[in-house]
Parts: sequence; C-alpha cells; structure tokens
Amino acid sequence: RTTVVDAHESALGALALSVDGSLLATASERGTVIRLFDTRGVTIGGGSNGGVAGGSGAKQENTASVSSSVPLREFRRGVERATISCLTFSLDSNWLGCASNHGTVHIFQTQESNNNNNNNADSASTKKKRSSMTGKAMRMLPKLVSAPKKYLMDGVQSYAQVRGVPYPRACAFVPDRERTIAVAGMDDYGNGCLLLAEFGPKPV
Repeated sequence: RTTVVDAHESALGALALSVDGSLLATASERGTVIRLFDTRGVTIGGGSNGGVAGGSGAKQENTASVSSSVPLREFRRGVERATISCLTFSLDSNWLGCASNHGTVHIFQTQESNNNNNNNADSASTKKKRSSMTGKAMRMLPKLVSAPKKYLMDGVQSYAQVRGVPYPRACAFVPDRERTIAVAGMDDYGNGCLLLAEFGPKPV
C-alpha cells in the first residue's frame, strides 16, 4: 500500500514516523509549523469498501475515505524560520520532540491530556493560587526546561522547551525513564555534549 501525504506547501525539512508507523510528523524548510498525520487514513460509514464477492446481488456499503493529507494536529514551534535538525516520537507515541538550530528542543503532546477536563473544573481562586505557586517554582529551577511562550498564531504550542545545548543535532526520548529526553549536540567551543532533561510531572 502506498500513502501519499500532501504535508506542506514548501519543501520538506524533516520527518519522523512513530514506532508502529501509524503517525507521521513533518516539518517544512521554514521550520515554524510541525504537522501530525495518521498514515492509515480514516474510513467513515461502514467497515468494508466492497460487498460479497461473486453474484449479481453483491451488496455495496457506503464508505468515505478521509485523506491522510488532513493533519490530526498542527504544532507551532515558533514564528521565526528555523532549520529542524531532528524530529522524534516517544515509544508510546504520546510525545514528539523537535530540535532546531535556535538552540531549543520543543516537546509536543500528540494527544490531549485526560487531566484537561479536571483542570477546567477547578475554581478561579484555585487556579490563581496554583499559577502563583508554579511561577515561584519556575523562578527557583534552572532555566533548562521552561514553559513555552504564547504566540497569537494558529497551532498547538509546545508542552515544554529544553535548553542547555547551544547547537542541538539530535534528540530522543529515554525508554526506561518516563518523561525524559536526551539531547545531543555541540557547545559554543565545538565540543560534543549530551543533556538529559525531565519534563512535566511524573505520572502517578
């Protein structure tokens, strides 16, 4: 089977497949937007395209195929052009890492968190208190992992951003450590360096 994905108007700059091959992440040469596709496509209205083989009374089911070129999600890396050096999925395909020549590794969540509904139920006073506590904690931590900046642009913002390697070349999620990403690259003096960074709270 051949699947054709019309991903971007400009030339491709990077792409990555999930472990099972069902998800495809692409970035153009501009490097501002990353799109997530389902390589299997989606079939609506019935489970079979054909009827019973043989005989004039073969029954056809009404089905409609949605092209794989329709992205499942669109992520916003930033507003300035960048060269994407690496795209990578976690083993469970829940996270997508993106390294660029801007010295930042963005981490995107490929699926919406189940905690979003619970967070919406919190009161306004609880949210304000929690936001204040988070701000204090972020000021005390080293500026290696930070929350993303807010842009008035379309696209889902990154879940977290990792800094510390001036010129990242590759990134990969550590299989035996949840919510941990490894970033390899060069420092300002041309030496190779490797950084392990944890992002987000650990699952309970």
